[in-house]
Amino acid sequence: MVKEQEKAIIGAYPNTYTFTKALAERMIKKLHGSLPTVIVRPSIVTSTYEDPFRGWTDTIAASGFQSMMVMNGLLHFVRTNKETVLDLIPCDFVSNQILVQTVYSAKQNIPRLIVVHATTSARNPVKLTRMMSNATEIARYTQFYAKPPNSKVWVYPVESLRLWKFLMYMSMEFPLLILEAKHRVSGNELKMMKAAKTRLFAQRTINTYAGFDYFTSHTWSYLSNLSQQAWNMMSVEEQKEFNLDVTTIDNDLARSDFIFGIRRFFFKEDVLPPESQFQQLLAKDQIEFFHDAKIAY
Repeated sequence: MVKEQEKAIIGAYPNTYTFTKALAERMIKKLHGSLPTVIVRPSIVTSTYEDPFRGWTDTIAASGFQSMMVMNGLLHFVRTNKETVLDLIPCDFVSNQILVQTVYSAKQNIPRLIVVHATTSARNPVKLTRMMSNATEIARYTQFYAKPPNSKVWVYPVESLRLWKFLMYMSMEFPLLILEAKHRVSGNELKMMKAAKTRLFAQRTINTYAGFDYFTSHTWSYLSNLSQQAWNMMSVEEQKEFNLDVTTIDNDLARSDFIFGIRRFFFKEDVLPPESQFQQLLAKDQIEFFHDAKIAY
């Protein structure tokens, strides 16, 4: 019943997550009274950049899911355009922002509500296509595992929603449908059931990823003026301890650490740490067909 009425309830909001966050903010605005109150709004939170150490994360929500799809060669088409900026913020920058803004608001002691953005899009933007390219580079040439590069990892931006849906169906679901039909004709019931289950998984994966479509096909630029005001009032020692300066973030390095963190801390895989500088097994110009045969010869 609720699912059927969901669209009517949330209105212009893309999903229930953004809708309930807006409800919570309105409730705080209505009830905070004379208490100095601050709301910190992070964008898309990724793994830690520095503290307590690089790459820590305990979730694959949001961009983590998309990254793992690309890294494992399951996602080849992303609905976006070449100019789309995806606003990512490391979680230690968000934690620092919460701590700093709490103290800053308390010291001012003004009975008001302020909203602070913990974001990167205005001061250190990175395009989604750059992230996609970076992720595929990591997957194809980086020694996360002691194995040759994965040639199945590739991804392209697609702007048309209709074309994106078609390509996703043809690349993920249709081949499994053919395989299922083949086993049905041959009478191999076990393989047919396995193909059917895999196809169902593909359908669920497509539906799950479709939930991110709104965010990968739109661009927002969030101003961080209030964050900058607090930063300017901090001492050099405080700035070093509680870094809020998003211009210091190396986006390519942050992406590498995030992918490492998902595998190491979420999936508990035995992967090389960032400190190893991810030494490549093979240089890019060595990657070619029958390379292993040439080595053997």
